[in-house]
Amino acid sequence: VDLLEAQGRYMRAAGYRAPSGAWLAATDLGDPRGASDDAPALLFVTQGQLRAALRDAASGALCEGQRITGVEWRDTRWQLSIEGAGDAEVDVLVGADGARSHLRTVRNGGVEQPLRHRGYRVYRGVAPAPPGLTASFQTWGHRDNQRFAAVPLLDNSWVWFATIAAGAAPPPRPQAFLLDAFSDWHAEVGALIGGTAEAAIVVDEAEALDAAADVAARAAKPCAAPLTLVGDAAHAADPVLAQGFTVALEDALTLGLQLQQAAPGDATAALRAYEAARLPRVRRLAAVSDLVQVLSQPTLPYVGAARDALLRATPQAVKEPVFHVAPHRNPNPNPNPNPNPNPNP
Repeated sequence: VDLLEAQGRYMRAAGYRAPSGAWLAATDLGDPRGASDDAPALLFVTQGQLRAALRDAASGALCEGQRITGVEWRDTRWQLSIEGAGDAEVDVLVGADGARSHLRTVRNGGVEQPLRHRGYRVYRGVAPAPPGLTASFQTWGHRDNQRFAAVPLLDNSWVWFATIAAGAAPPPRPQAFLLDAFSDWHAEVGALIGGTAEAAIVVDEAEALDAAADVAARAAKPCAAPLTLVGDAAHAADPVLAQGFTVALEDALTLGLQLQQAAPGDATAALRAYEAARLPRVRRLAAVSDLVQVLSQPTLPYVGAARDALLRATPQAVKEPVFHVAPHRNPNPNPNPNPNPNPNP
């Protein structure tokens, strides 16, 4: 945490805006360092910084750059075929092989769970700070799944993302496409898009598993072998909440605690307990994702107009506590699944 705090930046001034730029709700979360434990804390770092911190924390236990070409359960152990390195045997297999996971199909007894498209694309970039911009913001559109958000990083550059309804194919010139699509939005949106090199704009399809139903079906499916999944391999969620990395870290923590408490030789039971423990979180995440997509990325103009009018009419005394309470209301109903605060390693 200390390393990430040194590299990242806490969100302070922030709020929600209409496409005109008018603030619908705003607050200042303050600096949580040195504050009470219940102070809201939203630390922003790049994916590269987070990956590097996790890699360093693994203390050389990672074998990177090795491709697994085959997986087979043989009596009591998993046999892995590793490209250029022969075979290896392991007791427990944890699949973290992404949204199009092969190991998810293995865990499901050969049944593939396909991704479904959520109807929009996500565009991401990093740009210099536009003049006068000091507060993080998320602007909610009125049509075509449009949304735009931006937060500052430690070097005062701003990382941003935009969403818009997916056409038949990704635009060949994403910067020009976005500048046109958001041309009538407030000036900071165009400045951030225009300040990003076109080649540096990342374009992703918004795809997800039917998370709640798929994970529930998987948890109910018998699997005698010690195999489970984490991250997008387990529950690729709608990117609308930007929760993918966070939920994967939660998975890893919950799985580690379950394995820590497992009886010797009973890892499979611990894996099944982990899957059951994560199901309520995945269900809530799916429900919140659907709600946020409807509210923040409407396809019908009157939905956005009604939303904006309601937020404008809501007193600040009602809106302000939401900013301070929401960071602590993780959709995970049981953030610490370990009943023993001092488990034996």
